[in-house]
Amino acid sequence: MGEISKDKSDVVSLSQSVVYRQVMGEFVVIQLETGKIHYFTPPAEQVLSFFASPTSIENFETAHALVENSDEKEYLKDFFKILLDEKILELKKGAEEEKAQDSVTSYLRPEFLRTDQKNLSEIVFLCP
Repeated sequence: MGEISKDKSDVVSLSQSVVYRQVMGEFVVIQLETGKIHYFTPPAEQVLSFFASPTSIENFETAHALVENSDEKEYLKDFFKILLDEKILELKKGAEEEKAQDSVTSYLRPEFLRTDQKNLSEIVFLCP
């Protein structure tokens, strides 16, 4: 599942079933189809925002000047696998890649922190 081709030219995009927000110093992502809540470091928001439009991981690496950084590229391969496995990003077979972003802020390594033990169906929301 969540496997990216070796040339990283597969087109991926943010799932339409995902909502996210910065909360108390963490980047919280809720996958509405699975009901899972995921916690990341704040730089993960930059990654998800980049994939709001269909594009390739190769474009992400190029836009963030990571082409020559093999250690970081290997780390990102594992990070993107998590995003695909958890249905936060989706592979878009046969989709046209949109033009890469010209101006991108500097790269900070995103990190997966945890998945909450509870799913959305187990959480009670109290509204005033």
